[in-house]
Amino acid sequence: MSGLGFAPSRGIPLYLSNSQDFLHEEEHPTGQWPAGTSARIAFDGGPVWSAAIDGKIVRWRVESTGTTSALVPNGTKYRAFLTIPRDGGLTDDWLWFLGQVQRTD
Repeated sequence: MSGLGFAPSRGIPLYLSNSQDFLHEEEHPTGQWPAGTSARIAFDGGPVWSAAIDGKIVRWRVESTGTTSALVPNGTKYRAFLTIPRDGGLTDDWLWFLGQVQRTD
C-alpha cells in the first residue's frame, strides 16, 4: 500500500524577482472549477495571495510591490491551498502544492 489520502505536489519552486509581478495560472484537468471554489498561496510568516477563479482557470496576479525580497525572502516556504464547496455548507480543503521561494534577483 502506498498510503491513504491526498499527497500534494512537493518541492515546487515559486520564482520571484524584485520589480517583477507574479503571474501564474493553473487549469482544471478535466472541466471547470465548481462555483465558489477558492485558492490561496500562504507564505510562512508572510503574506497570503488569493487567486481569481474563472471557469477552468485559477489565476494569481500579484503586483511587484507585493513580491519584494523584504516581504518574501529567498527560501521562504509556501503552501498553496484549494477549497472546493460541497453540499450542506461543507468544503473540501486541499493542500495542493508546496515548496520554497527561489529569488532570481
